[in-house]
Amino acid sequence: MTSPPGEGAAEGAAAGRTAEMRNQLSGTVSGSAVQARSIHGGVHIHAGPGTGPAAGLPPRQLPPRPAHFTDRSGPLAVIGEAAAAAGPGSLPIVVVAGAGGTGKTAVAVQALHQAAAMYPGGQLYAALGGFSPGGRNPPEMVIARWLRAFGICPAALPADPEEAAALFRSLTAAHPVAVLADDAADAGQVRALLPGAGLVVVTSRHQLASLITRDGAQLVRLGPLEGAAAAELAGRIIARPGTGQDVLAELARGCGQLPLAIRAAAARLATRPHLRIEQVTSELAAARHRLHVLDTPDQERFVTAAMQTSYDDLDEATARAYRLLSLHTGPDFTAGAAAALLDTDTSTAGELIAALSDASLLEETSPGRWGFHDLTGEHARETALRLDTAQERDAAAGRVIEHYLRASAAADLLVLPGRWRIAPAYGLPRLNPPAYASLAEALAWADTEQASLLQAQDTAKDLGQHTLAWQFADTMWGWAGHRHDYPAWQAVCQTAAASARACGDPRAEVFALVRLASCHLARGQVQNASAIAEQAIRTAQASGDRAGEGSAREHAAICAMENGDYHTAIAHSTRGLHCWRAITAHERAEALLERMLGRARAGLGDYQQAAAHLDTALAIFTRLDEQYHTARTLYVIAATRLAAGSGSQDAADAIRLLGQARPLMEAEDYPLSLSEILITLGEAHARTGNTSEARAALAEAAALQDQLGLPATHPARTRASALASKLANASAADPHEHHDG
Repeated sequence: MTSPPGEGAAEGAAAGRTAEMRNQLSGTVSGSAVQARSIHGGVHIHAGPGTGPAAGLPPRQLPPRPAHFTDRSGPLAVIGEAAAAAGPGSLPIVVVAGAGGTGKTAVAVQALHQAAAMYPGGQLYAALGGFSPGGRNPPEMVIARWLRAFGICPAALPADPEEAAALFRSLTAAHPVAVLADDAADAGQVRALLPGAGLVVVTSRHQLASLITRDGAQLVRLGPLEGAAAAELAGRIIARPGTGQDVLAELARGCGQLPLAIRAAAARLATRPHLRIEQVTSELAAARHRLHVLDTPDQERFVTAAMQTSYDDLDEATARAYRLLSLHTGPDFTAGAAAALLDTDTSTAGELIAALSDASLLEETSPGRWGFHDLTGEHARETALRLDTAQERDAAAGRVIEHYLRASAAADLLVLPGRWRIAPAYGLPRLNPPAYASLAEALAWADTEQASLLQAQDTAKDLGQHTLAWQFADTMWGWAGHRHDYPAWQAVCQTAAASARACGDPRAEVFALVRLASCHLARGQVQNASAIAEQAIRTAQASGDRAGEGSAREHAAICAMENGDYHTAIAHSTRGLHCWRAITAHERAEALLERMLGRARAGLGDYQQAAAHLDTALAIFTRLDEQYHTARTLYVIAATRLAAGSGSQDAADAIRLLGQARPLMEAEDYPLSLSEILITLGEAHARTGNTSEARAALAEAAALQDQLGLPATHPARTRASALASKLANASAADPHEHHDG
């Protein structure tokens, strides 16, 4: 694959919208312009075949069945009956509510695995973070991830959160799903995630009364295990045949018969065969007494006592790891992130993680990833606050923030290798071999680490490490362009701009503002984007940042194009070219602006000047071996030819140009862009009267759109439908229509 397009240029404006190929040239040019791999002209979006139900592979996102799961027959029966009683189009909701440590998630996971066969549409999971120190997981981000899991290509994701939620409901109405909304803070957080049909199980420390009264949810209250079941759980984990039930029962009572506390206490005994059960029971009683003196609530006292006795049993290095790992910025982490926090190598970090996992102080959330139960994490953080200095804690947080910056920079270098960058984080990754084997692997890493990346930036801002915080707007740029997660990307850009101002770096501020403008464009908020682009221009001019001004003017030009103000678009594009040419030559940026000028001139009907600008852009992209942009420019030239004339020669020229563009785009493997080329090819063939070739091109475009899972409302679909109607009308009007080339 050749180098991807540009440096943050905004040609085409909004991803999934109609900016780039909007009907600015003629009635024949419309539809999605951002096409594959693009938030705007400088970033584009690769969308391969779907992997959700549309492709025959429904998502299976539930965590694994919990080990040593014991009893809970009553709650399991309630959820099982709700699933069995559900009819077509129904949506039973069950709320599993209880204090921390009662095993709410384990019950929900176990029940949904048992009901999996009833929901062939798939199983969806979201950790909502309702009581997490990292904050809540916004519903719009959850919906975006779920839609991608259903095989909806990023370019087809609606920018508006309400539209995305509506698409999710429509999709799941036809494919009922089982949903686990884990750790919800309130009913509103859940209500935004309800599918069109299926089964929803919610876990929360609250009973979510409005979800029960308004949405008909059933409530399952979860408390401690019954005595026999609690002893059974302890015995299964400790695995010492012949142990008396009274001894196990006493240990379980010392843990308040809470599954989380039992697991922590039993894990010590399972890994230390010479440690007596009675000794652990005694230690738990002593720890509870200390907490009673501190006026700790009863149920919390049992869990905290179990955590404290397990912590006291750790060696110094493992205890330090327990404390510092609780400072991690996201919900879970790899050994690499742990190594950064602990300031050690990955192998040593892995050994420390294994020791904490053996002690049931860490949970393996998925293969190769670990995290804390929320109560365990609270204990670890409180311990870190008592025993580690603020300097030590901030240094650990800074190391993991830098880890995520470097890792995201390495991924971005593979996703968009040729674009304009300014973040210092790229220094080390540029000197090392690629950290990822492929583009798909780099994007998969960013998908997995999204929550950690976002929280790393927030942590950097909160700690006053603003020089780190703003860089995420650079290192996450390629991922944002591919995934179209605009709520997340907007938050990143806003934080970056504020941090750049806080550390007095106008160049970084302009960079962040330009990306924020692109996000508003992608969401259809042209007025906001225009105001931000103008602010970026003023800031760049005041600081003498010619590159920043050039990029900002490109975005201002796109805003003008969106408003049909071609004269202003030409003015901004021309001044943007002057900015780039005043510094070290940056031909790609110049070519993008030349193409912008071509589109604007065509919008004014000045096709001769448009052709000159487009030919210049084509020559540069060809010389740079930018196959994607070469194909895209050929496409724009062809559309301009069709707009400029009505004769068969203009259509023949367009067919020739699109014939050159097609193999280039096929080689780049961007099916949405290719479908746009094919639709325009069909329009050109229809212009010549060759309806047979027009239908063939249209059929290929439709197949690509089906592969991508584009909804009927997507601009590419509507263009294809319009052409199909035109061909049908032509066939009905002229039974002797032209059928051969």
